[in-house]
Formats: sequence, structure tokens, C-alpha cells
Amino acid sequence: RAPVLDELIAAQLAQGCRPAGARERAWAALERVDARPCAELWSHELDAGDAMCISIARALVREPSLLLVDEPTTNVNLRSRDRIVSLLHSLAQEGVAILASVGGGTGLFGADRALSISEGALHGHAAPELAEVMELPAAPGLVTLPRSS
Repeated sequence: RAPVLDELIAAQLAQGCRPAGARERAWAALERVDARPCAELWSHELDAGDAMCISIARALVREPSLLLVDEPTTNVNLRSRDRIVSLLHSLAQEGVAILASVGGGTGLFGADRALSISEGALHGHAAPELAEVMELPAAPGLVTLPRSS
């Protein structure tokens, strides 16, 4: 285990990045998610909001075109929720596609659009002019279980 900054750097070094570039990208990612003060903290010292921002920073060092986040606003206070939603929205405005799962309605606060998947079907206005929605084939060997009543 290591402080957050070291974790961000080590993950990049493991992918073959040069140390100077890894350090620069780590600091840039922390700056982007407004978490520079967390650089020297250990992961277990972070609150839920900071932990989510650091998770996003871990992804940002890889310069993703798609960011997949699982329930980013679960177990965070309102201030952290607004910070995370604002961050995700600004990343989307910069061209990063954001795909987030949410367990409750408040997780959709600030979203430009929301789609749902139920029983293998996509529901909601897909807006293909914003992003193409493609049909995906079922995974080989996928078994669909009947819904319990």
C-alpha cells in the first residue's frame, strides 16, 4: 500500500510509462478531480466522496474516451454528490463518454439524459445524434433466467 499519488504513479509505471510522465499525469489527474490535497493520504483515510474522485483520477491518467462508473454518488454527502456530478458533467463536456450505474433517482441529478436497461432491452430516448447506440450480441453461453414474481 502507498499514498494516493504513489498509487497513481505505480499503476502507470506498470503499464510502461516513464517515471517523469507518470508523475506529471498523476498530478494533472489529481488537479482535474480537485483532489490535490489527497495526494499524500492513504486510501483508507479518504472519505467516500474523495475516494470516488481518486477512482476517477485513476482512470483519467489513462486518458479514456469512455468512463464507466458504478454508483458514483452512493454513500456520499450532498456536497460530495454535487462535486462528483459536476466533475462527470464537465468530463462529458470535454468529450469523455460517461456511463454510470445508479441505484436511486438522486444519482441522475444533473444528467443530460438517462437510459435504462431492463430484461436485456434499452429504454428511453437513445439520441443517436449524440452517440450511436449499437445492438450488442448476447454473450456465448448466456442464459436468461425468468423473472421471479
